[in-house]
Amino acid sequence: MDILRRRGPWRYSLSQLVNSNPSASLKFRAVPHSSVIPHKQLYTSPSIPQYRSPSYCDPSTQDLILSELERHRHSKWGWVSYRTTYTPYSNPNWEHFKHLINCESRDFLLDSYGPDPNINKKADEALEWTFISDPSTLDGATIPELRTRFKDWTKVNFSLENPHATHSLQDHLNPRCAAMTPRYRFFIQVDEASLRSVIEAPRPDHCHTGEVNFVDAYWEPLPEDRTANEQWVDQGLEAIDGCTQEDVGWMKIASWMLSPDFYARIGDEEDWWRNYVRPPETCYVF
Repeated sequence: MDILRRRGPWRYSLSQLVNSNPSASLKFRAVPHSSVIPHKQLYTSPSIPQYRSPSYCDPSTQDLILSELERHRHSKWGWVSYRTTYTPYSNPNWEHFKHLINCESRDFLLDSYGPDPNINKKADEALEWTFISDPSTLDGATIPELRTRFKDWTKVNFSLENPHATHSLQDHLNPRCAAMTPRYRFFIQVDEASLRSVIEAPRPDHCHTGEVNFVDAYWEPLPEDRTANEQWVDQGLEAIDGCTQEDVGWMKIASWMLSPDFYARIGDEEDWWRNYVRPPETCYVF
């Protein structure tokens, strides 16, 4: 069963996204009101006007990304992706996967509306996809193992990429710190199923058949004593990576969500819960 997620205080679950059964029922699950940030509060910031064009009422995706880079004095944005499959199928198609993801994200910047072409260009120049491939250490690597590797990567590369950052590396490693930007909090896992779904999807992928695994590197399971006292914790869920809680720290997302638009709107725990769906269901954000 696939999931269609929309911003706001409700979760919409569809039995099918494509060619759905007209008689299929729709499920609604309320997200606690306290966890919902009003739309205007999310996108209004003192740092935004320097990038905003007077012809637009709300900041564009490019505005949001560039203003965050300037606020933290970061130089780069974009996802880190780990390849964990090294089959005969994957070897020739990995390069094709990288090309597709890189080109589609850059096409979004250059083709979408924005305050002016110069801002689109600035966002494009700051975008860096980091694809990590190593058959000797990553073949079949699990998500918990990748979390450790990603944190090690961050410790080495954060200062190299951002020599003038407003926050220190130690501050940044605190997931609740304001400096915890998406590039250094989340990463992508590309396993065999993900690679095949993206490569074999039609272009453009209007049916949204391509998907990848999107991981929160700093997720930790709730302590047992807390889960026992939380009435909202789901019971009887299938164990994923040994976890039976609702939030397992990663989710399947449609591959087109690797666009700049999703990057600009996923940053902290509130954003995570607004979009999260438990595997094996897939998150789609329109």
